[in-house]
Amino acid sequence: MYLFFFGFTGLIGSNIFNHFANLNYFKKIFLFTRRSNLDPIFNNFNNIEIIKYSELNTDLINKIINTNSIEDKEFIVFNFVGENIFGYINKSKYEKIYKSRVEFNKKLVNIFNSISKRPYIFFSASAIGYYSNLIDIEEPIDEEYFLRNNIENSSLMSKLCLEWEKVTHELEGSNVFNLRLGVVLDKDALFVKMLKINSYLGLGLTFDDPFLPWIYSKEIPLIIEFLINYTKNNNLNSIKQPINVVNPNILRFSEFLKILIKKYRKLPINLVIKIPRSFVKLITKLLMGKYYEIPFSLLISLNIKPNFLLNTGYNFRYNYLEELDL
Repeated sequence: MYLFFFGFTGLIGSNIFNHFANLNYFKKIFLFTRRSNLDPIFNNFNNIEIIKYSELNTDLINKIINTNSIEDKEFIVFNFVGENIFGYINKSKYEKIYKSRVEFNKKLVNIFNSISKRPYIFFSASAIGYYSNLIDIEEPIDEEYFLRNNIENSSLMSKLCLEWEKVTHELEGSNVFNLRLGVVLDKDALFVKMLKINSYLGLGLTFDDPFLPWIYSKEIPLIIEFLINYTKNNNLNSIKQPINVVNPNILRFSEFLKILIKKYRKLPINLVIKIPRSFVKLITKLLMGKYYEIPFSLLISLNIKPNFLLNTGYNFRYNYLEELDL
């Protein structure tokens, strides 16, 4: 098998790359990038080829396939390209988010539909924001929750995720997994770094007390490897499946903060302060207009469960926050 990897330099992508590059799982890995300078680490593997491009097109993909004599269904695609959704969102920022997620996925799908060879599996990053209609959902949310309950994606973030996923369904003759990623915990994640600063002081801030659907960064490549093997072992063909990539041991945000404080505090203080979420909504709406829905969606309480993974036999390895390297 061969791997075509888009978006390998980010936090999630680099964890996935390190796992599969060190595992020698693929005969060859093609890393696609528009960057002129890359970390030298990406050149330290014999089975890696870096493909630098200014404009992705059918000819480039066909050339790689023909040069390496890649047969139909002999390659897998990872797409983890995406503009960061954290921070201040305005029209310009939203357009970058939309282009990097929806339009880039569309471009990939059009290219693979226009060539004679098809990916065996197409993995596309999505997000739990798919379920965020800015309304708390305290009951368990599996992958079919919206479909089963006839719920429409109504918020800006939810509609973005819906469109983001729908374009991948147009890929013909390939298995497609849309990975609805929870809050990714990693010591290098900005989210974790910000919370650790307060934790050193024994303080934590939570806006009301929503569920925190989380996943450890090193769990993600293990899940992907499991899904590849699951697809092979069951001879799956042309399925289109969303996956809730969250740990089954979901926590309230206040519980998460208490664990961080206990782990890192330097002062004899252990205090979690709750701030009304309505206050944050007012401020972000004043600053960002309609685009406030994207950052505010991160504060909505969603009780998300990884039902597909659990039902197909995946065993989570990183289950307890206290044991993570954060």
